[in-house]
Amino acid sequence: MAAAALPSCLHLSLQTASPTHRCRQRNVTRLAASQAGAGPSLAGPPPRRVPDQPLHLQQPPLRSSGPLLSPDRLAAFDAALFSRGGGPAAAVAELERALAAAGLQTAPGPLLEPDRNRALIQACFNRGRPDRALAYLALLPPGVAPWAAVMKEANRRNDLDTLRRVLAARQAAGLPHDHRTTSAAITGFSGAGRLQDAMATFCRAWEARECRTVEVCNAAISACANQGNWAAAQEVVAMMQQEGIPPDSITFNSLLKAAAAAGLLEEAQRLYADMLQRRLRPTTFTYVGLLKAAANARAGDAAWLLQTFDEMATHGVQPNIYVVSALFAAASFVPCTPEQVERLFAALALLRSCGPPNDTVYSALLTLIQRQGIQERAADVWTAVKRDRVRKSPHLFSSLFAACTAGASPALMDAALEAAEEMQVLWRQQVDRGLHSPRDERNMLVAYNALLHFLGSAGALQRSLGVYRGMVRHGPTPDVVTYNTLISAAAAGGNVKVAMHIFSDMVDADIEPTERTCGALLNCYAKARDAVSARKVFDSMASLGIRANLEIYTSLIDACVQAGGRQWTELAFDLFDQMRAQGLAPSAVTYGCLLSACERSGNVDLGFELYKQACDEGVVPSDQMHDMLIGMCTEADRLEEAVDLVKRLARQPRPGSAGIAGAATGGAAAALGAGGAAAGVPGGVAGGAAGAVSGLQEHTLNSLIRALCGKYIDRALRMLSLCQTMGMRPSRRTYLSLITGCAKGSQSSRAYDLYRTLRAQGMDADGATASALIISLCQANQLDTAEVVYNDSLARAWRAENAALPAPTARRGGLSNRAQLPDAEALAVLVQAFAAANDLRSAAKYYKQLRRSGRSGLAAVSVSHRRMWELLIESYCRQNKVRQALQVFDDWKLAGDAWMAAQQQHQAHDFGGAADGDDALLDGGLGGAAAAPTRFPKLSNVTLAFLEACCRREPVYEWRVFDVCATMRQQKEQKRQAGLARPQKASHHFAPA
Repeated sequence: MAAAALPSCLHLSLQTASPTHRCRQRNVTRLAASQAGAGPSLAGPPPRRVPDQPLHLQQPPLRSSGPLLSPDRLAAFDAALFSRGGGPAAAVAELERALAAAGLQTAPGPLLEPDRNRALIQACFNRGRPDRALAYLALLPPGVAPWAAVMKEANRRNDLDTLRRVLAARQAAGLPHDHRTTSAAITGFSGAGRLQDAMATFCRAWEARECRTVEVCNAAISACANQGNWAAAQEVVAMMQQEGIPPDSITFNSLLKAAAAAGLLEEAQRLYADMLQRRLRPTTFTYVGLLKAAANARAGDAAWLLQTFDEMATHGVQPNIYVVSALFAAASFVPCTPEQVERLFAALALLRSCGPPNDTVYSALLTLIQRQGIQERAADVWTAVKRDRVRKSPHLFSSLFAACTAGASPALMDAALEAAEEMQVLWRQQVDRGLHSPRDERNMLVAYNALLHFLGSAGALQRSLGVYRGMVRHGPTPDVVTYNTLISAAAAGGNVKVAMHIFSDMVDADIEPTERTCGALLNCYAKARDAVSARKVFDSMASLGIRANLEIYTSLIDACVQAGGRQWTELAFDLFDQMRAQGLAPSAVTYGCLLSACERSGNVDLGFELYKQACDEGVVPSDQMHDMLIGMCTEADRLEEAVDLVKRLARQPRPGSAGIAGAATGGAAAALGAGGAAAGVPGGVAGGAAGAVSGLQEHTLNSLIRALCGKYIDRALRMLSLCQTMGMRPSRRTYLSLITGCAKGSQSSRAYDLYRTLRAQGMDADGATASALIISLCQANQLDTAEVVYNDSLARAWRAENAALPAPTARRGGLSNRAQLPDAEALAVLVQAFAAANDLRSAAKYYKQLRRSGRSGLAAVSVSHRRMWELLIESYCRQNKVRQALQVFDDWKLAGDAWMAAQQQHQAHDFGGAADGDDALLDGGLGGAAAAPTRFPKLSNVTLAFLEACCRREPVYEWRVFDVCATMRQQKEQKRQAGLARPQKASHHFAPA
């Protein structure tokens, strides 16, 4: 056989090929040797045959006879196979009786037509009787027995024992290897994780010329791909080249799968390019392998990923759940601009237009959201999960909790708490029914740990303890991650008692403490300002065999700084020197703790020295470091000196400047942590700008601007001008801080100019920034401009995906982005401003949006915007719209009821304790909510009297007069009771409105 040229996509170096059998045997031996620990094959020795004898002479031809099974026999066979009391055993027994009646032990030809043959084999495996399938094979002549069909059914169920018995039966029958059974055998061994046996079967079958086909080679390459053995796959391709076997699409797909498993992105890209060059049509497997290679290599860029996805439509390939999930997994490791993020969501919309995705797609999307720092989109994804009725798996729950951890918006809290409730109910149902396996428990444990981490980051310690008590009672059994997470949650609140209780449970469960355990305990003592106990934990680490790392040293330094006093401050700096002596490089957090010590002692010169030392060592200055530096210098009246120091150090090239610039502009979470990823990745900051301005680090000056925005907005604006003069582009996070600072500083015009600059650079404001800007513009009576900002946010939230969708039919699957919407506070200001301007139509429009926030949202704005209700009611009454005025009045009462319920929860928490973590879900957050006022704001008597008069004029609404009057009497009584030294008990004759 003439050897065909090897495709250029394979890039394999081969020795000079020889057509002789000896050369082929050498290739087979080399392939077998490439398998580690290769032993004797389970498939048995190769069959005996004459190498050059034609296949049709190796066995006698089948005798052609009349139909062996009569119609009555076929009817009896069908009854035995398909009846309720029958089965495969009865069906095979019926065939045996038919042969016995004919005086035969083996049929001279096929017994059944293809449909009955397939139904019998499937029934044997479905009923758990594969031995009957082997008995059926024994009734047929070896040349016509459906060996491959039985082997495929065994492979589908990973029945390795049946597969071996089929191979042994073929060998006993003296049958040679053929490409169908060889491919099935290789696939079966590979599916069972036996790559050694699969490749040994391939090597033995390669001796038969009939097995040197592309199907057999594809099965061998796929087996190598399943185990991630790229070298063995290359050897198979080399053997294909020597035999002149041209590759097909399945060959390339299998090679792409092998390259993906090995994380070889460049090899996968070459394979894809050469596949297209050979005019082979790609399939969904092609793109899955290509995108998985990028994900496993954690390389590539978002533009290439999206271009590859778009090429699918060019080649007529419809994306499915595997392609889209691989796209999300690959994109989660590379920086993405906001436009690229929207295109990724457009890919989900395209998939949803064809059918609901599964839990794998949504899990990959939530992971993408977490790594790209766009946590505000997680709530919209959870809404889509419920709408699509997706099966909620432990992996999906884990991804949702991880995506919600870095965010703290009310929508994220609600989504995560709702998912937590569903997950606990689902797990308890599985436990009660006994439907969980050890693997299910392991997966659910990961989800529970993610939930505990979310609750700890949200400050909901009592809820975390409630979940922990449920785990102890119902499972899954807590592990070291569970205890470390709970101790960290207690440490975040400085609750030493809870932390030590969890640590005691950890010891009782015979779980060894780790470095993270000690670090969490040290952090807990630092928050409690107990440096003595922290030092004891640090000294006891040696007896536990735990070596101090950077986090442990930093936690102990923090404990010493928080304790205060000269002795502990000196110990903090001694620990800093000790850490450096052990070769541990300080981090930005470490320098932040030392700067805090300088701030406490007022040692500005030492603070300058520490900041300079951090910059010289290539440490990325954090916002907290700049906050402390600016606060310290403000107290000492040396702010200008601090700003000059930061600018001077930023201009100096220093070690690791490229890494700092990359972290600042690319959003690398590893360099900046969760906050840096949230600011850098979605902000669309152009990378590489630092090198264009002679070493000036964008991140340093951006961080300084954000630190100045809180109290010194004018200085921050001057720093912005400096950045622009130096050719730098401020980040999205910096623009948002500037807009918020100007808005809160009553510089609405300047804030709107910054907003326009942000939009002109292709970036968008988030909901919080847009809300602050709208409030500032309304206070400045710039209502038209405020409407422009609101409409921009609304369009971005509901129509962002439409421009990126490839087809109008796919727009039905787009997700909204509610995080772009202004909050209820901004809507209330808009309603009040337009009502005061006698623009009732606009006020009603925004009030309709406000009502969608529910009773809790109305209650929140009622406290701070009582005048909104009064103006709206009075405006409706002036235009004789009594029905609308009464609707607003009813909404105000509902808001009061919601506020009262929240007050009762506060009182239960303060005096009775929270039950299983009911931490105060007030004001849209978990814990940390601002103290609510003692009384709900009342409506003025003028407004209520005006409403009463309007109701009396309208006979339809005259009955509501009693309701309005009851409210007036109630407010009067509440005012009188509040003025008493000891309020009297309310009369039971008084009915509240």
